[in-house]
Amino acid sequence: LHTTYIQDLGLDLAIQREVDLANNFTNLKCVYHPETKPIQLDANSEIILFRCFQEILNNTIKHSQATDVQVRLELQEGELQLQLEDNGKGFDPKAIKEGIGMKSLQSRVELLKGKLNIQSQEGKGTQVQIRMTL
Repeated sequence: LHTTYIQDLGLDLAIQREVDLANNFTNLKCVYHPETKPIQLDANSEIILFRCFQEILNNTIKHSQATDVQVRLELQEGELQLQLEDNGKGFDPKAIKEGIGMKSLQSRVELLKGKLNIQSQEGKGTQVQIRMTL
């Protein structure tokens, strides 16, 4: 997606579009739970957060063997939280290789002055959460 498309559509609808694509072109059942309150982000932060979402979803599709993914975008006490949780094969987070995808994700979260949290257990799926103060 071009950045102007994301800006025109907005973060919420851009995420919904990606979820719809995942549902239509993979064996994944992906459900998006959007925030009901308006989210005010500058255009650059919106694009960066969307790119993080894409990276996480693509990794889920490629590596997790999940059949179900829950995506949540929530506002809680002045903090924006993006969370993806799958029912895939999971992995040992200590064994994450610092590949280009992980470095890119970490760099993007740092640009947002956010925090990246990955919780996973072999055989029990994975939860990836990005939190940033608004």
